[in-house]
Amino acid sequence: MLLMGVAFATASIPAASNASPPTFILDGYKFSQPIPGVNTADLESKLKHKPGTHVTEADIDVDTAILAKELEARHIGGQIETGLIEKKGHLSVVFGYSEVAPPTRHLESQSFVGESRIPASALLAATGLKKGAELPFKDIKAARARILALYAKAMPHKRIGLKCKVQTRRSNGNVVLTWIISEPK
Repeated sequence: MLLMGVAFATASIPAASNASPPTFILDGYKFSQPIPGVNTADLESKLKHKPGTHVTEADIDVDTAILAKELEARHIGGQIETGLIEKKGHLSVVFGYSEVAPPTRHLESQSFVGESRIPASALLAATGLKKGAELPFKDIKAARARILALYAKAMPHKRIGLKCKVQTRRSNGNVVLTWIISEPK
């Protein structure tokens, strides 16, 4: 059984609920593939946030919306997915584009690996994701936020690492999530 994977990760996210959202230094934007008939450098110039500036994930959401509006203005339909790669306080953004809406994906399973002082059952409940349910990427992002909120309560003012590996089965399109957790020593 072959698996195709897309991974997005953020690490060293502060787990304090009263703190402002974490900021990162934007390293830049990349497109996972060319968009037919579009100069991606021109699209990138339309985005609000530029490489070298400090951004939050909400800022990246703003830029994703700008990108979608630019494509719509050019009468280009399709789907945009945004991947975030964080490393030592720096953030790279990868835009994925598909001319057609991706097939409906359903959650097959999810697991947790790494060090965790929180039981897997509590982490599983925190995600709010149900086996067999449709699974757009926005739901994965929301699940990640809920896991971080659980950590904010359990380990205030501690920084944890949290990555999510997303694998889609070629045979049926179902999704397997692996949450990779790294807690401070």
